[in-house]
Amino acid sequence: MDRWYSKEVRTIIGEKKIILALAMGDTEDETAKWAVGSLKDSLEYIGADIIEVVVGKGLEDKDDLKNNLELIKKLENIL
Repeated sequence: MDRWYSKEVRTIIGEKKIILALAMGDTEDETAKWAVGSLKDSLEYIGADIIEVVVGKGLEDKDDLKNNLELIKKLENIL
C-alpha cells in the first residue's frame, strides 16, 4: 500500500471511480471493519472516488461465490 502514494499511482488511480470488493472466510461484519477502513482511507487520500464497498462473507472454498446468488446479484446491480 505504501506504493499507492507515489505520483504515478495518484495519476492513475486518483479521481477514478472505485468499487472496493473484499472476500473473506468469516461471516461477521466486524472482521472486515479494519481492512475496509484502511483501504477506503488510503484510496480516498489519493483522490479515488469509492462508489461502493462490497464484502463477500463466508467465501472460503472456490465455489462459495458461485453459490452465493445474493452476492452475485448485488455485484451485478452495481455494474
